Amino acid sequence: VWAVAAWEIYKTTGDKQWLAEAYDIITASLKDDMLVVWDSEHRLMHGEQSYLDWREQTYPRWMQPKDIYESMCLGTNVVFARAFEIVEEMADELGVEEDSMFDGMDETIKNSINKNLWLPEQGYYSGYLYGGIYPIQSRATDALGQSLSIIFDVATDEMARSVISRTPVVPFGTPSVYPQ
Repeated sequence: VWAVAAWEIYKTTGDKQWLAEAYDIITASLKDDMLVVWDSEHRLMHGEQSYLDWREQTYPRWMQPKDIYESMCLGTNVVFARAFEIVEEMADELGVEEDSMFDGMDETIKNSINKNLWLPEQGYYSGYLYGGIYPIQSRATDALGQSLSIIFDVATDEMARSVISRTPVVPFGTPSVYPQ
């Protein structure tokens, strides 16, 4: 998320010194993340939903921290895809060659999100994959992940229309997580 903010600051200020500093920090962070949270089989990043830390509302009660780490969440992966895209945009703006470790990572993660997290019968994304070696889709969804999938161009136009028209709404509005 910090990468998204850093890029917006640069686009507003045009400060190349800021851009160079942010680029170095973001690429170092993404390199570490590739070593620690990248799942090469599912081509997604591990880790819990970054903003939903009410674990008893968003994860099955049996899940321990290890299980939550092993999950692969929609919102987290959408933000990672955007961060890799931003690194490419920053490299272009700075006139530097992007690290080959990042080549196509944005599209790889976007494609994997659409392959692994889309719930065709619901018409929106699963909130996360969970369950260890053979992960399954959670039947729950999260509003932020759905929104970011549209804003950051992960969802196709058809998927975006479906998400907008089929995201659950309850009497008090759109819930952060559904079902709760």
